[in-house]
Amino acid sequence: MNASKGAARGTAKDKGRLAVLLAASMMNLMGGAAVAPALPQMSAAFPDASATEVTLVITLPALAIAIVGLAVGALADRVGKVRTLALSSLVFTAAGLSGAVLGSIEAILAGRFLLGIGIAGITVSTTALISECYDGAARSRVLALQSASMGAGILLLEFGGGVLAEFGWRMPFLVYLVGVVIFVGVLLFLREDGGGKERGETAGDRAEAPGGAEGASGRSAGSAPAFRRGDVLAAVAGGALAIFLLEVLSFAFPGKLPYFIEELGATSSTSGLFLGIHGSCMAAASLLQGRLAPRTRRSTLLVTGFALLAACFAAFFALPSLPAVLVAACVGGAGIGIVMPTVLQWVSSVMTPETSGKIMGCYTVMLNLGQFACSLVLAPVMLAVGSTGALFGVFACFAAACCVAIVLARRGVDGSAAEGFLPEDGLPGAENLGQ
Repeated sequence: MNASKGAARGTAKDKGRLAVLLAASMMNLMGGAAVAPALPQMSAAFPDASATEVTLVITLPALAIAIVGLAVGALADRVGKVRTLALSSLVFTAAGLSGAVLGSIEAILAGRFLLGIGIAGITVSTTALISECYDGAARSRVLALQSASMGAGILLLEFGGGVLAEFGWRMPFLVYLVGVVIFVGVLLFLREDGGGKERGETAGDRAEAPGGAEGASGRSAGSAPAFRRGDVLAAVAGGALAIFLLEVLSFAFPGKLPYFIEELGATSSTSGLFLGIHGSCMAAASLLQGRLAPRTRRSTLLVTGFALLAACFAAFFALPSLPAVLVAACVGGAGIGIVMPTVLQWVSSVMTPETSGKIMGCYTVMLNLGQFACSLVLAPVMLAVGSTGALFGVFACFAAACCVAIVLARRGVDGSAAEGFLPEDGLPGAENLGQ
């Protein structure tokens, strides 16, 4: 009886740990853009600020992450991922809320830079902890859930921000209070020793797993996995480039879609609703990707995702109406939802506890460089083509070019070690997701 009670407590703790990691992951992708629906109102509130300065409200956090991401990753490896996550959630909350009270665009931008530092710590530590706590098919599924939670974060933060923007441009900054919930969850459920992590494997289980004693995950009993240097470099470099290209494309949604929807005669709450539905489609596609990944080539998933983004932007360009924009935003969300977990699985497949922070630091830097690069190209491209619709047409061509590049490089994309793409049967840790 005592044993059953202990198992129940362990199961509850495991579920709590997973819930905290997924809740924190909601901040990874859209924490900086939660106030995007209020951008048109901020432009009116600060008439002397240029369009680029106002856009920096959502893109400056990405620059901050790109600057400090590698250092934060190295720090997380040194002081511990849980400590990094706890401190980062506090920085996230304080810096995010600052926009609700600061009186100048310069001060708000300073707060947004600090917000980026907090997001960097959250991004690095959450995925590194998932990599350390789960193996094989379980890891692939949890990473798919993580991407789904990012989509859910878009739904909650963007729609909430859009509704709050109806009461004034400062109100959307209140969404950053969610950082308090994350901080409390970290204190309750996470520990530096893995919090009693369970992969559901014993020495006997490893011996029975495909591949013998090391099993399909490539881990030998009591030792860290060994990866060839070329596989590690291929996974990290390929994943970093893929996530950079994805973010250049995907950040056009919070950066320009609210303006496009306003041009079509809708309000900020409509913008928030559309972005939220876009995020929910991303979440749904991520869950589907978790089922497809074990039996689908990585290059196929990447091409599919970028092709959906190309179709989305093409529809924005060719069919400028609210119903068409809504459907296209759903298609684009599905594309992001397929690419994001695919890249995460690729990168995490070569992580060890000693390198997870550094590798995720590199991933985080490239993700946010892509977001910041998007903000830099939006204005000049918009000036060159003359309209938001034409801008989306350019992005459609860019997404199509990414598809072609992946097809040409498919041998390298599919060739490196990737335990998340092996058959699921027998992989240690998969049963944890059912607990």
